[in-house]
Amino acid sequence: MAVNNNTDFKLKQDSYVAFDALTLKELIQSRLSEGGVYTDQSFEGSNMSSIIDVISYSYHLLLFYLNQTSAETMFTDTSIYENMNRIVKLIDYKPQGYQTSLLSFNANATSNLSIGTYTVPRYSYLDVNGVPYSFINDATFNKTLSSSEFLSDFSESNLLREGIYNEFPPTAALGEDFEVVTLNLKDPLTNEALNIDADSIDVYVRDVNTSIISKYELTTNIFLESPGTKKYEKRLNENGLYDIKFGNGVFSSKLNSGDVILIYYIKSSGREGLVSQGALDGQKLKLFNTPQFNIIKLFEYNSNFNLVNSNNSQFIDFSNTIDSTPPIERENVDSIRDNAAKNFQLQNRLVTSQDFENYISANYSSILKSFKAVNNTDYVKIYLQYFYDIGLNRPNLDSRLLYNQVNFSTINQSNNVYLFLVSKLANVNEDNKLSFVNKSQKSIIINSMQDKKLFNMNIVPMDPVYIAFTLGVAGNQNPSKDIAKDTLLVIQRDVLSNVSDENLKGQVENIFKNYFNSLGLGSVVSIDELSSRILSINGVKGIKTRRTVNGIITEVPSISLLKYNPIYPENDVTVINENRQLPFFQYPYLQDQSIKNNIVVENV
Repeated sequence: MAVNNNTDFKLKQDSYVAFDALTLKELIQSRLSEGGVYTDQSFEGSNMSSIIDVISYSYHLLLFYLNQTSAETMFTDTSIYENMNRIVKLIDYKPQGYQTSLLSFNANATSNLSIGTYTVPRYSYLDVNGVPYSFINDATFNKTLSSSEFLSDFSESNLLREGIYNEFPPTAALGEDFEVVTLNLKDPLTNEALNIDADSIDVYVRDVNTSIISKYELTTNIFLESPGTKKYEKRLNENGLYDIKFGNGVFSSKLNSGDVILIYYIKSSGREGLVSQGALDGQKLKLFNTPQFNIIKLFEYNSNFNLVNSNNSQFIDFSNTIDSTPPIERENVDSIRDNAAKNFQLQNRLVTSQDFENYISANYSSILKSFKAVNNTDYVKIYLQYFYDIGLNRPNLDSRLLYNQVNFSTINQSNNVYLFLVSKLANVNEDNKLSFVNKSQKSIIINSMQDKKLFNMNIVPMDPVYIAFTLGVAGNQNPSKDIAKDTLLVIQRDVLSNVSDENLKGQVENIFKNYFNSLGLGSVVSIDELSSRILSINGVKGIKTRRTVNGIITEVPSISLLKYNPIYPENDVTVINENRQLPFFQYPYLQDQSIKNNIVVENV
């Protein structure tokens, strides 16, 4: 009788890595052969072989799911949003939620509006052909002239957000410690979470004992708040819904049983809510008007407020010169993995320049396209030195520095941080209409950092130095802004190619636009990258840059770019034919958005 040796279960320590179905099958067959009991296990189609196939495949599936389950508990390996959200909750990281479109505006008070100080109440909105854009905060302006008046401070200090405010059903508090209310807002058809703007949630509480309604303010961490403060904490949970958490009486205020929680939020229309330049022209302000909010207004506004009403709201004209920003989807798994690690390193304090950049990246990427934090040394030795180098002996007194802002800290000069900020609303074009982060946004960003920075550190917000790029060949002439108009980009096309001139020009123009749109502060402007992308177009054999003046042709066998400061074009202008690293404070943009007009196609 054969001896069964299948009770020897010794395996190599790393055998688990090879437990796929085929390997398991071979292992089972080998063990059965060694035992000498079964003889037909190695014959395909036999009963024993079929049983082994089923067992091998079943255990392959089991091991796969065990491996996936264990991976989903690991910060570095998880791939499912719900699991990642739960993991980072342990380190108090709050994933970024959906962010709706933003829109800057201009406002003008007509002569019909009397001189005085006015407040546009929060949640007022402009209806752009069925697409609402709302004020999320009270907005105050001064009318100083009896004639028509441009309200510059009002426009610069406020942004509109796409969507109209909605009221969450009033919720009665249970009076529990750290009470949580979940905004269960889902699409009834798909059962997926709605696109609720992360930055537009407001919370009010009506006290059961006094009937007084108080607005609660958002805090990053309820455990950092003092007893009696009216604060709440907000977190996007694993289901994509917002949890609103209150205190326990030791950390912030505890809700009473029977208190009524009133919550307001904006539901975004997504990309369907995008509007173009001029969309606000002719639109009039509409006031948010519901029975519940009208009661709240009684507690929020006293007689000192001169609120804009339905009668005088028609005397304010609105317009917009740039498009709205695209909405931003909620943070995905990869983004959480990156930002959660950075946030954990901060430990709720801001000390180094990298700390500030990590904080901005995690909290303000919705309104900022690019940013850079530098210390006082780099500010003085690199940034200020730039203005002296281009010939400004007193840069802080130059009127044109309205755009570039030479700011100095008001406290200890050796321990400050300067934040160079580029808005997602940045609009730079051939008319040199440069846009910057408005005062309201700067204040929000800086104020949120005050309790995290060092006591003796001052935070100074800075505007970037915009640097224009266009085609340019200087030849024997000193470079100037004017050489651009005589310069052409020559695309050499294979004579056998069937790509039309217009199609080819359009492709090249898109390459330039997309490339410069991808750059940020202190980027490398790569001639090599631009050339490589153009040469990858089907049918393109070569690139030249050509300038013709008075019948004299100057030509270079590559892309040649003109680089200049649009505010000081006579002071800072140069031609580059190779990759160029910009300093940290310079933001590059394509000066000629219709560069197709300066492209010619030649067959070779």
